[in-house]
Amino acid sequence: MDDTQKDNTSKNWVGRPEDPRVATTITEAEIWRGNIVREIIKKVSDIQNGSLGEYRIRELNDRINELLREKAVWEERVSQLGGSNYQQRREEE
Repeated sequence: MDDTQKDNTSKNWVGRPEDPRVATTITEAEIWRGNIVREIIKKVSDIQNGSLGEYRIRELNDRINELLREKAVWEERVSQLGGSNYQQRREEE
């Protein structure tokens, strides 16, 4: 197998794709969604640090809001691929 074939068959898990449509399996979409959830958890934990200044707190809050929107897009992709419907789950709670 030459290098070109390797690149086409192996997944690059380094950076999250900007376009969720590149995820072709439920597992792949769930991995990226989970990555976002972990990032949100870390940032919420950081924001609870009492020694942060107001500017840093606002910066973290803005990023958390961006991540929440991105998570919703990935959840929609999971649903499109036949996986869990997270929106429906939230409505039931």
